[in-house]
Amino acid sequence: MRSGKSAIPSYQLTEQGEQMNKDVRASVKVGGQGQWSDHEKWLIEQGQQRIKNSMPEVYKTICRYAEKDSNVWRIVRLGLIGRPDQFWACEAGHVAGAPFTQFKRAVEVSRLMSRFGCAHVCMIAGHGDLGGS
Repeated sequence: MRSGKSAIPSYQLTEQGEQMNKDVRASVKVGGQGQWSDHEKWLIEQGQQRIKNSMPEVYKTICRYAEKDSNVWRIVRLGLIGRPDQFWACEAGHVAGAPFTQFKRAVEVSRLMSRFGCAHVCMIAGHGDLGGS
């Protein structure tokens, strides 16, 4: 095993992923005020910089939704720390957030993306034409 690298592929780290989800739920208080760990703060900062610097259309979409609902910023942060079903986006080969696993229309979104191609995709739980619950 090389230093700093896990010998186990990330898709096999389900126990660690489940623990992370439990930790995330515990770190988010009622009312949306989060108490982020140092690692979570780092993940959020890295994700925000990636979005601002490399994903301008995704950033515009987030800002547009945030004008109507300031809770969008919390949802994006949850996705950036790896909590599924909150926020996921891609643009020009860059990806941010965590996948939607319980998204009822994920198949429809996948078909549209593959059929028509997309310059960018931005999915925020509870926002947009397809909803997010």
